[in-house]
Amino acid sequence: MGERWRRLESIFCGKRMEVTSEIALGPLTGKAGKPESTVLIRGHKTQTTVRGHVLEVAIRCGSDWLLFTSDDVPYEEGLSIYLLDSRGVILDSAHLVQPYGTGIFSDVRLQPPNQVKFNFNFNGRVAWRVVVHSRAKLAIPWLPDQYGVWRSRRCLRRLSVHSC
Repeated sequence: MGERWRRLESIFCGKRMEVTSEIALGPLTGKAGKPESTVLIRGHKTQTTVRGHVLEVAIRCGSDWLLFTSDDVPYEEGLSIYLLDSRGVILDSAHLVQPYGTGIFSDVRLQPPNQVKFNFNFNGRVAWRVVVHSRAKLAIPWLPDQYGVWRSRRCLRRLSVHSC
């Protein structure tokens, strides 16, 4: 138990969860004008494409990265949240969007060992919380975490997104 606990602690301890500048976005012209970007890790281009042109914040979570990106589209601003592994492969994602709705991202607060709180004024909800799970959790794909949170249809999730 001791070795396993130390391994988990090294993955999700407070000093390993930090805002980082190792990640950047390289804008692409997406399909039908949707804003997309390629992920750059330490200046090296990856094969990963994410929604959005603006990297709001990148957070290092052990060996993984948690990215918050926005579309930079006036009057219809959405927020995309991605969990990437050390190679830049998407492990999980969620999108806070509403047709003809807009949001303003602010006030990121790291809450070790595995939570990030932030404000995104969207659909009357301001405070949000993302929980990064150390292992994928079983989920019912057609049930959203919260109204306004959109995801791909997966049965396993590494992120939980809820309003506070």
